[in-house]
Amino acid sequence: MPGIIPRVAIRMNDCAHGADLHRLPMRGLPAAQSGFPDVDCALVPAAFGFDAQTSHALEALRAAVPLPPGAQGPMLLDGELAANVSATSMGEFHGCEKRKQ
Repeated sequence: MPGIIPRVAIRMNDCAHGADLHRLPMRGLPAAQSGFPDVDCALVPAAFGFDAQTSHALEALRAAVPLPPGAQGPMLLDGELAANVSATSMGEFHGCEKRKQ
């Protein structure tokens, strides 16, 4: 595909509104509505003829960056994350919110 920039876009997919999933319980609020069903987003760009794949492991992400040999254009990686793992910054945000109250 001439004129197409060969780049990798990585979508980090935890099947949830990640920040809400972790912040709501810290505030004593229910988080059940912050999750959603797993959708393979790699199917959309693949339907348009782009390289796309879903990654279930960190090693698959490492193998795809930079572009795999033979890739002709942009690529989407739908990187699946564990929704039960929170960024360390979430606790820091919660601590700041408590100090403000």
